[in-house]
Amino acid sequence: MVAIEGRTLQYIALSAGSLSALSCGFHLGWPGPYLQQLVEEDSAFPVTDSEGSWIAISFLIGAFCGSGLCVALLDWAGRRRLVIFTNFPFVASWLMVAFAGSWWELCAARFVAGLSDGMVFCAVPLYFSEVADAKVRGLFVSGLIVMHLTGVLFMAVVGSFLPMKSVALFCVSVPLIVFLTFLWLPETPHYYVVRGDLENARRSLRKLTAKVDVEPEIGHILETMDDCDGSKGKLLNFISNGNSRRGIVILLLIRTVQQFSGYVAFVFYLPAILTEASDFVSPVISTSIYYTLQMTFALISMVTIDRVGRKPILVFSVASVTLSLSVVGVYFLVQGYGYVNLKDYSWIPLLGLFLFISGYSSGLHSIPVLLVGEIFPIGVKVLAITLFDMYYSIVSSIASKFFQYTKDEFGMYGYAHSHALLGTLTALSCGFHLGWSAPYVPQLVRDGATIPVSDGEGSWIAISFLIGAFCGSGLSGLLLDRVGRRKLIIFTSLPFVVSWLMVAFATSIWELCLARFIAGLPDGVVFCAVPLYFAEIADAEVRGLFMSALTFMQLVGVLLMGVVGPHLPMKSVALYCLCVPVVIFATFLFLPEAPHYYVVRGELERARESLRKFTGVENVEEHLGSILETVVECDNSKGTLTNFLTNEKSRRGILVLLVLRGVEQFSGYIAFVFYLPAILEDAKDFVSPTTSTAIYYSLQILVALVAMVIIDKVGRKPLLLISVTIVSISLSLVGAYFTLQNLSGIDLKDYSWIPLAGLLLFIVGYSAGLHCIPLLLLGELFPIGVKVLAMSLFDMYYCLISSLASKFFQYTKDEFGMHVPFLTFALCCICGVPFTIYFVSETKDKTLEEIQMESKSKAKV
Repeated sequence: MVAIEGRTLQYIALSAGSLSALSCGFHLGWPGPYLQQLVEEDSAFPVTDSEGSWIAISFLIGAFCGSGLCVALLDWAGRRRLVIFTNFPFVASWLMVAFAGSWWELCAARFVAGLSDGMVFCAVPLYFSEVADAKVRGLFVSGLIVMHLTGVLFMAVVGSFLPMKSVALFCVSVPLIVFLTFLWLPETPHYYVVRGDLENARRSLRKLTAKVDVEPEIGHILETMDDCDGSKGKLLNFISNGNSRRGIVILLLIRTVQQFSGYVAFVFYLPAILTEASDFVSPVISTSIYYTLQMTFALISMVTIDRVGRKPILVFSVASVTLSLSVVGVYFLVQGYGYVNLKDYSWIPLLGLFLFISGYSSGLHSIPVLLVGEIFPIGVKVLAITLFDMYYSIVSSIASKFFQYTKDEFGMYGYAHSHALLGTLTALSCGFHLGWSAPYVPQLVRDGATIPVSDGEGSWIAISFLIGAFCGSGLSGLLLDRVGRRKLIIFTSLPFVVSWLMVAFATSIWELCLARFIAGLPDGVVFCAVPLYFAEIADAEVRGLFMSALTFMQLVGVLLMGVVGPHLPMKSVALYCLCVPVVIFATFLFLPEAPHYYVVRGELERARESLRKFTGVENVEEHLGSILETVVECDNSKGTLTNFLTNEKSRRGILVLLVLRGVEQFSGYIAFVFYLPAILEDAKDFVSPTTSTAIYYSLQILVALVAMVIIDKVGRKPLLLISVTIVSISLSLVGAYFTLQNLSGIDLKDYSWIPLAGLLLFIVGYSAGLHCIPLLLLGELFPIGVKVLAMSLFDMYYCLISSLASKFFQYTKDEFGMHVPFLTFALCCICGVPFTIYFVSETKDKTLEEIQMESKSKAKV
């Protein structure tokens, strides 16, 4: 019998591994045809739209958990054995789908299938990257994606004609074939080397290469193992490894772009999307064309990727996807506003989605998976593949739920509300500037910097931004009721662009200070105008989401600057950041003004038109009447300072915001943003400052995202109380550590992890409520007549105390030691706990008019 080895054996491995991806594709594509059937009234067991979305993403939640299992199993059980094991959950899940009698049973079935999917997309790409020759490695991973697409296409076409039970039972056959094939395939040589089993590694290499002498290959694998310094895939080594960090940044961005292109949402809801364009061609036919086109371009990419290269194909792919999504988004936006009859242009969404899938399949679908298997050292490769597969599951679940929510609430184009959420890009620009100091001020104060800067001068560069924000807030008080919220937001784009150009080409300290002062001007405007705009256009049920999204995007900007800044030159980052204000400018040109602005100006007809656009309702007289009533009750105060201070409904809000804004800033957050690497230098024995900074901001983003989702369900007051309590505990813990370190003779070397643990606990608490709720309350608590003045004054107050907190931190740290600012901040936050309990009112699910009526009744008591 002729032995099967060399390239032939590699191709058999490709075929068998790709069948695992076929099973994953079946499950991923399953919601497309069957969710539509389940939500119909004559379904065997009725399912709501929300339940249907949970059935869809249960698969992704399972994939997240399956990816996590791979960390422990890939280097222990081996790549091959793990692939074999995945077939058992696949079989079980299809049997559960076939005989399900309720929506929760389907959720459980798809969760079980997701476990295997998570393991497949960790184990199989790793297996392929370690058994395939360099000349065909791109072919192997692209082949995996093609088979994945084949499964999705098969389910989309066949699922439209066959019952759910029959299809599920047919799909059981595929994992059985994978099981039988992998039983006699070899394990990868890299696995044996990691385990120290060199003899089996040689045997595996001989089979895979058809060579007798494999010592050069063994030597090369051993050399890469030595380069990993024995990291063995530990999380901290993965993050701190110099060879890994660039790969982490690249994969985080590419995976995010991949999923927020909307691909998973399109797979789950494609028939529903194409129903919007059904006048031109039926959804079933267009779905089949869509997936056929996807297969064609995926096959072309599979053949060309090892010849053309990864980067050119990826650039082409992202550009095509951007163009196509813009075309489809503009179509649905124009359709939603109803300015133009688009019946004769119903082919545009179809054409746009065809262009989308052509571009997506060319590179964005396969290349991120391929890069995960290529760019990380062998010692951390298993952990890298696992973590990025878990990250994929998270962002794809978020993208899918986001699509379902915005589609149901606002329409396919997102309508004015979701389109207005692009206003959070202004906060992204603010976050970039706010986070700029952390990576670049330490670079400037080092010896040999292109612009020599002392510690004191560095602190002035940092707070120049806040001084500018103070002035910008003052300008907002003068302009918001004169030029309008929308026009003022559009204006912020210009100083943002100017400031980044000045940063890019600065040659002296004063130029950097001036640039950051100019950037602070629009920051002050943004945090007056955008919260006010959001508060006046958002429904009561989602107002918390809007405000939290604003602070969330600011955090994203700070995180991106904190992660990217240490690795890219100041000029390059500044020029990259120019694109964001350009997008802001283009977005707000098409948005309507807030109706409250028109009411204050006495332009009732324009107020009606604005309300119709934001509510989607033709008769808005009741809503308009409630706005008029609150304006009349303001006694024509027109926002004068005297009326603001003497208005009985304002006084309680003034007290609440003075204290909460004070606690917010004297928690030390702004100082931590500016000086975080320097603070964590004291804990560098446990983990490097760069690594802990990345963990700190990533945790902040995650908690802020959770808070953004639950704030309109849990309420403002409970979240705020939890937040202030956690922050108080964490600051006390870190303050006690630095006190012992500075004032006692105790050796704390073995406890150097305490500052990092305390600051991570701090950012969990701060992001849960203290960061976003004061800003949200600022848009809710004040009457319309004094609201503009309130926003302006409290933003100025914010900038003032932020600057004081930052300078206080820098001065006390340098003069007395790190323990003094931490203990001071802890004391301030402890005082905030009883204040929150007794003085902060709940505003959840209340309209702005209802909040004012309640404030009026409390003021009379």
